[in-house]
Amino acid sequence: MNDHSRTLDGDSAAERPRAVVDLVLTVLAHPELRRVGEQAVLEQDAPEPSIHRKFPLFSRAGEQPRPLESRHVSRQPVLVLRDGARVTLRAGGERPLVVDGRPAGEHALDAARLHGGVVIELSRRVVVLLRAGEACAAPDGLGLVGVSPGLQAVREAIGRVGPSEHPVLLRGETGVGKERVAAALHQVSRRARGPFVAVNCAAIPATTAPSQLFGHARGAFTGSVGAHAGYFGEAEGGTLFLDEIGEMPVEVQSMLLRALETGEAQPVGGTVRKLDLRVLSATDAPLERLASEGQFRSALMHRLGALRVDIPPLRARREDVPLQLLHFLRDELGPAAALLDAGDDERDPWLGADVILACVRHAWPGNTRELRAVARWIALHGADLPRAGVPPVLDTASATAGADTRAPPEPAADEAPRTGVSDAAQFRSALEAADHRVEVAARALGLSRNTLRARMREHGIRRAADIEAAELDEARAYAGDNVAAMAAHLGVGEHALRIRIGQIERG
Repeated sequence: MNDHSRTLDGDSAAERPRAVVDLVLTVLAHPELRRVGEQAVLEQDAPEPSIHRKFPLFSRAGEQPRPLESRHVSRQPVLVLRDGARVTLRAGGERPLVVDGRPAGEHALDAARLHGGVVIELSRRVVVLLRAGEACAAPDGLGLVGVSPGLQAVREAIGRVGPSEHPVLLRGETGVGKERVAAALHQVSRRARGPFVAVNCAAIPATTAPSQLFGHARGAFTGSVGAHAGYFGEAEGGTLFLDEIGEMPVEVQSMLLRALETGEAQPVGGTVRKLDLRVLSATDAPLERLASEGQFRSALMHRLGALRVDIPPLRARREDVPLQLLHFLRDELGPAAALLDAGDDERDPWLGADVILACVRHAWPGNTRELRAVARWIALHGADLPRAGVPPVLDTASATAGADTRAPPEPAADEAPRTGVSDAAQFRSALEAADHRVEVAARALGLSRNTLRARMREHGIRRAADIEAAELDEARAYAGDNVAAMAAHLGVGEHALRIRIGQIERG
């Protein structure tokens, strides 16, 4: 093994002077898909670091390090020339080197680009990402799949605040996996053996909130034939996760604040009881602005947010995308997931580098939830994937050929993010990722609710409120009384469809 490359089992950067910054390479695409996510480190003090089929050595923690070993990668090295905080990549030969979609004989990278990472196409089948920093020792630690610095920072935050008993507020865009992070916090807490109860606060109307949250006694009101523990009672001894806390009605916020401050709750028609649980919450809403406008209780915001974990969006964690895609594909394919491990250097892999590159280049307005939907599309096409090409929402070939594939800038107010996809596909993708909740999808797209509704009408994208009785009967004949299946059949949100069903049944 060359003395100037380091695998994940080597000494950590913390043992060397702080001024030393290494370069990390992550495999994004390879004929052997099991190698996706492997990493190698080019140490700063290496005399002439380079990248080719025999160097550097890549591995995951605990695995035997090995080079890329693909005949598709040139023997001519890509030279990695360092000058302080700047790095120059120089093609070793006459063929240009493609970096972030741009072919050139030489690429100068400043500190900002190195921090964000650049995508290097070493061949049609082998793609790596180069960034400054440290390698990740646990690509699936705490159930969070990825090797990016952003995800590693989330793991470290979970390790710090997880064992405490204090409330934790999770902040992040829609679909980033806030519930998964909440489950990890529960997992590392002393309440790990207790229940983990997740609640969608946006679905709790003010009229039934006391009963849903705190329970009710038998006969407390008309129709209450039995006692009900409520979400707080169900989470006794464990963790209660309040998702979409920013969507909770103001009246309900007051009830929640009182319970948190007193440590007590009173079921409807019952007696006051002590609470023994930990509360976690999450939102993608701007709570500070909502508080200043009187739409969110400031005291509740401070009570819930004394400890906070910020989850970066998927577009800022590009090296996590291929790993998460493969993770979701294994779930979707089931027994057929063995296809993902069947590729080698002589045969095309089941999932080609073109699809992986399209995923890495995508802006992911719906984040991980949208990625799972794309994995489902890929799994459904299966053997037809080479002919079908990349999923329509990722078809950015014409827009990104030769383009910079770094994370795009934030969109201007009321402007949809420019991802290279058609507007209709972009809106449908954002709506699906947001479970068809218009207000959530609008925030992800950087639009107002009214603007998104207008765009939906322009593109013929319907809401549950547009469903007619005859269509409802047809969907019921298709799916029976399974409202979730009916919603999927109609292409609308389940919660909104339940409301529409009630409207139609009431006439």
